[in-house]
Amino acid sequence: MGNDDLASLLTGTDASDLTRRERALQASCDQLSLDLQRMTRLQVATTRLGGPGDLREALDEILLAAVEITGADMGYILHCDDANVLRISVQLGFVRPFLDFCVRLGTDVERISRAAMTTRHQVVTDDLLDSPMFERSPSLSAFLSAGVRAMQSTPLFDRSGALVGILSTHYRSAHRFDDAERRWLDLLARPAGDAIHRRQHLQAVRRDLAVGCIGRPRARPADNRAVGAHLGSGPIGVLHGEFGGIPG
Repeated sequence: MGNDDLASLLTGTDASDLTRRERALQASCDQLSLDLQRMTRLQVATTRLGGPGDLREALDEILLAAVEITGADMGYILHCDDANVLRISVQLGFVRPFLDFCVRLGTDVERISRAAMTTRHQVVTDDLLDSPMFERSPSLSAFLSAGVRAMQSTPLFDRSGALVGILSTHYRSAHRFDDAERRWLDLLARPAGDAIHRRQHLQAVRRDLAVGCIGRPRARPADNRAVGAHLGSGPIGVLHGEFGGIPG
């Protein structure tokens, strides 16, 4: 090999190595930019949730923040009400036939959220078609018809550890939930749970004042164990609520 050939080889190797480094640097910059956007949106959501507003406004903000932070296509929040029932309180991107299907099937429609509730941890499925949780489930066709191929469910707790809701986001194609995305959802879940509990308590106080029974003891919102017992005791545990909070 002559000197010219050797020089060409070294130059080509250097150029290839430089290209790899440039790509790695660009990927790192892109990730930093995405993290900054997510952090900014999380701060906005935290500020809004810490301010005034009713429960419905808080649920709308939580769901919208989750979708914007993760880039999800759809989502909904199951809210635990005073009757120990998880209801789809707000949603984004789902059509009426799917929501009506949820009402008819009750708890069976939401195996992912039920798993998140019972394990007290975030549950994800990258592809519903490959998920054992959807094997022989009548809800699989409903999700696919609604355009869902991947989803996650994150439980929301108040500071005492009581379950107050489930935050679910959905994708139209198979989706790999990386550690960063899951971590941002967990970070959002903390102020979300506090906001739901605080507004739920304020609503209860206002309702008691309205009927003149402020001194009467109130049942504490059920924790996840009580909700789990309720879901296991009857055919209906997930009911629809108000679906039009965020235009879908």
